[in-house]
Amino acid sequence: MVFSCWQKRWQPPCQERSRPALLPQGPAGVQRLVRPAMPRCLHATFPLRMLYQINTSAWLAWAGLLCVSLILGRGVAAQPSPAAPGAIATMDAFERVEPWVRSLAVPDDAAGPDMGGACVTLRLRGRVVGRGTSIGLGEQTLVQAARLAIADALPALIVSSDADAEARALLEARALVVSVELAGAPVPLAEQTYTEISASLSPGLDAVAVGLGSAADAVFPLEMLASGQQAGSAASRLVSSISGDALTGLRQPSDLMADARASFFRLRTSAVSQLRAGGAPKPLVRGGRLVELTDVASRRALERFVDETAAWLASLHDSDVYLPTNDSVIEPASPAGQALRAFALARAIAVRGESVGLDRKSLRAQIEQLNTPDTTSRALANLARSELDMPMLELDPADDRGGPVSRAIAAFALARAGERERAERLLKGLRRVENPAELVGAMPWLGWAEQAAAGEGEIPSAVALREMRRIVTDFQLTAADAGADNLDLVGGIVFTSGTLPLPTWQSARPVAFLASMLSDGRLTTPAEQDAELASLLRSLRFLRQLAASEAEAFIYREPASALGGIRAAVWDQQMPTDASAMTLLALVETLESLDSMARKDRQDGPK
Repeated sequence: MVFSCWQKRWQPPCQERSRPALLPQGPAGVQRLVRPAMPRCLHATFPLRMLYQINTSAWLAWAGLLCVSLILGRGVAAQPSPAAPGAIATMDAFERVEPWVRSLAVPDDAAGPDMGGACVTLRLRGRVVGRGTSIGLGEQTLVQAARLAIADALPALIVSSDADAEARALLEARALVVSVELAGAPVPLAEQTYTEISASLSPGLDAVAVGLGSAADAVFPLEMLASGQQAGSAASRLVSSISGDALTGLRQPSDLMADARASFFRLRTSAVSQLRAGGAPKPLVRGGRLVELTDVASRRALERFVDETAAWLASLHDSDVYLPTNDSVIEPASPAGQALRAFALARAIAVRGESVGLDRKSLRAQIEQLNTPDTTSRALANLARSELDMPMLELDPADDRGGPVSRAIAAFALARAGERERAERLLKGLRRVENPAELVGAMPWLGWAEQAAAGEGEIPSAVALREMRRIVTDFQLTAADAGADNLDLVGGIVFTSGTLPLPTWQSARPVAFLASMLSDGRLTTPAEQDAELASLLRSLRFLRQLAASEAEAFIYREPASALGGIRAAVWDQQMPTDASAMTLLALVETLESLDSMARKDRQDGPK
């Protein structure tokens, strides 16, 4: 009784949230779920009620009442943990939700686990047709999310108003791909700006929630992954949506928390989804599967990775950045991007033959048609031509005003063409760095240029290149660094100059040269090879994690057009051509190094 009085006094001024009601049979003969007009409310769970209290007396009052309640033996109901719900709990939630979706109805007496939040997403032939999000409703959290998702999807399922509309809607419901995300208890955020919110939340794992006045709402990771939004942008959009004023969403969290009684939260989530209609539910890690080291730890696995990435590159002709979530081109093809693509494919054919899905004749024809107006694109085109024994283009690297990467590419192309003196002139300027870490930005081109210019002789910068590798390895994420929630990042290289200190596809750049170093006795001794190979495989595991597979492609508009492409990051679905090209180069260099090491072992073996 005491607890009830306190609850009545201190709960936020929010109307009780009603369930979607089933309207009477309409002309179409189908009962429709109606999305309630009531605002979403945070007062259903104790931790969120407490967040509404801004003075110490409220906390002291609750502490006293908690003691009274315990003394009276009444206890307090267990509240959700801030940790992500476990895999079993999430799978159980999916098994509750799926029958409701297939029948397009949620029983009136339905209940679910007491979760901090839930999101149910329904996709029909690659397009989201229904999404329901609910937070802070206790055992009704999952139920309400399912009701809202079904209500949202019904207009897409009911395509006529005749007597058979209901049967056809239920038939369409069988084609829905169901995803369920659960969240632990919300954790308050103290970040002052939306940029800080984006930096503080783990992309792809954390949902973001906003409470404004008496209403609240959240955006879950699968929606952010599909839309490309960061948590800060999602929070700003939530503020605009809840307040009904777009300008309010432009105000920073610090201002909103100061004068509008706004609250911001993160919720750690877990997710389960079907990958296709009628398929078995699969646990997701940041919207995809967790790649194991065994997925790259054999030659056959590496060759399969090469073939898939090369096939994707071979099918792409018109973009530098492709966005699979809506099957669109973000950046059109550039001369340098197309020349890099051609070089990577030419290297793959040289190492793997035409098993990569592109024959030499077709690739030669594409290279002949390349537009190469600048030194960098011409140098890359020449590298592709050298792999296929094609005549070289005239290359004039006299303009030394380009960046280190452009000059390194030119030096590599010149060295490969036998013009080592011209290459050496460029390399002398590139070697003038105060710290070997500065060499990372010019990889792999600078390293390859040094190898090609040296021929069979000593590499002048060998000491600096070895130190550069040590630095890269130091910044490679290990399982201990990543922790249990971020195992998908293991093997990635963290470039601390980025705004988000997490590994991206840029890891492929130094890794491609580390693969070449592995079998070069001037840079790696036989005693070092095992340790360096283990480190290299960890990085290749990370690059494999970035490759779009069926597990990631269920959120894409045209999954078949994305399979094998390398994503910008595990939370960023954009597919830069450079990412796939550099990954392909890292893979073929690894295969060549393994072949070279095997030949050396045979030569050194017993006669």
